[in-house]
Amino acid sequence: MRRTILLSGILTAFVWPVCAQAAIVYEVIDLGTDISPEQFVNIIKEHKPKLIGMSALLSTTMRSMKDTVEAIEKEGLRDQVKIMIGGAPVTQKFADEIGADGYAPDAASAVDIAKTVLGAA
Repeated sequence: MRRTILLSGILTAFVWPVCAQAAIVYEVIDLGTDISPEQFVNIIKEHKPKLIGMSALLSTTMRSMKDTVEAIEKEGLRDQVKIMIGGAPVTQKFADEIGADGYAPDAASAVDIAKTVLGAA
């Protein structure tokens, strides 16, 4: 079974090689950086991923994560996709506050958390 994961932010450069080394069968779509909440919604509708991942390097960009979760909820897509976040300023507390399903402090743990969130652990 292939699982589609959408990733945005700097974390992508680290998670993708770790997934490959772990022999996990995931299709990873690198969205790049500066993806708007509306773009996430449209891409979720198009690709129907099981998981999206967002990372932030600055606390000023964390607001966009909250806005993205809210946009996904508003479009009625929240039950269809799991959401993981990470990055230097991000914490488990913040993940809980915005309703993310998972938080990973680094790329290596992100793979394990993704497996748990997706029920593949």
